[in-house]
Amino acid sequence: MGRSVSYPSGAIVAFTVLEVEAEDDWEFEYEWLRDDLRERAAKAFPSLIPHDGWRGREDRILMRNAYADFGVSVYGGLVAVWIVERALLQKS
Repeated sequence: MGRSVSYPSGAIVAFTVLEVEAEDDWEFEYEWLRDDLRERAAKAFPSLIPHDGWRGREDRILMRNAYADFGVSVYGGLVAVWIVERALLQKS
């Protein structure tokens, strides 16, 4: 069984492919994708604010609010764009 792109457990996920013609363009294309996703998410969900962090080792958080993390995960050219509920702190 082969490996696939990661995404957080319980996330709502959409998949796409990042097509890069030249290997040297990979970082540019990935940065463009992250910027485009941040811009679109901010328009759709105004409460999201930019955030640079990780959920685990492979799931990059691009934006968040008090209730959700929005991010992207990439493996090879396969991209998972996801939004997932944040664990809320419980008062004891």
